[in-house]
Amino acid sequence: MHDKTIAELSTALHAREVSSAELTRLMLQRIKTLDPALNSFVTLTEDQAIAQATAADARIAAGDAGPLTGVPIAHKDIFCTRDVRTSCGSRMLENFIAPYDATVVGRLEQAGAHRDRAVRLLAERLARVLVHRDDVARGHDL
Repeated sequence: MHDKTIAELSTALHAREVSSAELTRLMLQRIKTLDPALNSFVTLTEDQAIAQATAADARIAAGDAGPLTGVPIAHKDIFCTRDVRTSCGSRMLENFIAPYDATVVGRLEQAGAHRDRAVRLLAERLARVLVHRDDVARGHDL
């Protein structure tokens, strides 16, 4: 399922070929398997993701679902997410807990998508090249 597009995932969810909870668990497991080598996820909100996925499954079953309902997403650690650590890849902000959702996060959730993680900034990827950081891998290296 990890190689499907958002549209394909949405179709599979609405056709009940897979539940959002199953899909979310699959994605979380993939993160746990690959992220030690990639070092790309800053915050993983597993419990919240499973709760949102379960609620999405109920909305899909009730026929009250939009096209993104149940689709798990990853967004960069630059978008504030209420009650979740949002560091922007900065040591100065490493303990900052956002008091609100960024507009993009709120709109994705209104459309039914749910979040289960925050991804490191692209700038950290560039740091690997610019300052020879070895702790951030490239996905295509795996």
